[in-house]
Order: sequence, then C-alpha cells, then structure tokens
Amino acid sequence: MINYYEVLGVDIKAEAIVIRSAYKAMIQKYHPDKAIDKKQIDEYLEKTKLINEAYNVLSNEVMRKKYNEKMSDSSYSDEEINYDSEEDDITSSINERWLKIIEYVQGLDDLYKELDKISKDLSWEFKASVVSNNKYNNYKNIAKKLKKDFLESQFGKNKDIQELGVWLLRNGEKNIAQEISYLVSELGWKAVNKKIIKKILNKNHIEYPKFVKEEKRDYLVSYFVYVIMATIVFGWIGLYTGLFLGFSIKSLKYLGYIKK
Repeated sequence: MINYYEVLGVDIKAEAIVIRSAYKAMIQKYHPDKAIDKKQIDEYLEKTKLINEAYNVLSNEVMRKKYNEKMSDSSYSDEEINYDSEEDDITSSINERWLKIIEYVQGLDDLYKELDKISKDLSWEFKASVVSNNKYNNYKNIAKKLKKDFLESQFGKNKDIQELGVWLLRNGEKNIAQEISYLVSELGWKAVNKKIIKKILNKNHIEYPKFVKEEKRDYLVSYFVYVIMATIVFGWIGLYTGLFLGFSIKSLKYLGYIKK
C-alpha cells in the first residue's frame, strides 16, 4: 500500500494547510519542464502523477478518513514503502533559499514571524509559497490571502471570532482556540455567538481585552442613561412640586389664611 503521507513528505497528523503547502512544493520541484532529458521527463511525470494522486486523497476529508482507516487495518509498515521521501531535501532547499533572500527583501521575515505567532503551519506555507514560486515582490498579498484562508478554515467567516482566534493563538491559548474551532466546524460559524464564546472564555478564566472594554463601555452607557432618566424623572417631580406649592400658597393667601 502506497503511503501518501510519505509521498508528500508530511506527518499523518498534518493539517490541511500543511498538505497543500507540501503539494505545491513537490509539484514545483518535479515539474517536467525542469527535467534535463527524456528519461528524467518520464521520471518526473511518474512522480507528479503520484503526487497528484496523494494530494487528491489527503486533501479530501472523507477520502482521507477512509484512507487512514485502510492504513491502520492493513499490514503496512515503513519498510514496505518503495517511494523515497524528499521531505528533507525540499525543506532544506526552501530554508536555504529563504535565508539568502530575507536579507534583501525588507519586511519579509518580519511578516513570516507574525504569521508564525498564529500558526507554524501557516508561516511554513507562506515561506514555501513565496520561495517555490519566486513571489518575493508579492509576498504581502500572499500572506494576506493565506491568513484569510487559514482563519476562515479554522474559525469561519465571522470577523469577531477570527480576531479572537488570532488573539488566543498569539497568547499561547491554542487549546481554547481549538475548542472554538471545533464548535465552528460542528455547529457552523453563524451558530457560534458571543454568549457561547463568553461561556468558553469564562470556563477557562480568560479575560479577552475586547470583551472587557465592551463591558466597561456598556456599564458606562447604562450608568449615564440611568442618570439622565433620574434627572428627567426627578426634574418633573420638582417642577410639579414647585407648581403645587406655588398654587397652594397663592390659594391660602386668597382665602386669608396667610397674610400678605
């Protein structure tokens, strides 16, 4: 049985974003146009065929699950693999080219480090995409798109949940971010509202600065509304009291009970 994980050079627990990144790097490396003779062209065609086959299975959640079940049920072992993984060569090549270029492309490595705080898989795909495709002049747009795709895949399309997810990941709260991501995948991003999010944060004793700020703002708004309402209510009471007293005094004077 062919080990598709070995074909792409990824771990069996690799996330979808890592599999996609590995696929792009492998396809780039073994593109037939890079072959130097007919023999190598045939070799590269066979490799790309296998790479595409592996990616088609591992990039599909249903097919990947069935494939993993077959792997666990079979008598497969590492010694039976005939395909020689190129993971180390590809990784080394990408890292070597990256180190040579970051000195000359301002802001490239800083952006990589920012993405790395969110997810090492995300930062690796950014590095591999930029290097493999020689997109050094367009690295900001690449980072923007990859980050958008990553956040939507993990937290849905709700910008507030995405923002919270980024904050959690940057602050080392990966388990809580994963819990929210799980709920998004199970319930749908539209169903995961602020009440559910606050319940998760309170359960884990997490104070999210944005929510704290909103609570303080809501408290101040409520307080000022109360003050204004009280002023209006007691203002009217004072007005009517003054009119009543004024009328009463005038009446008593008219009746002679109070001398002018």
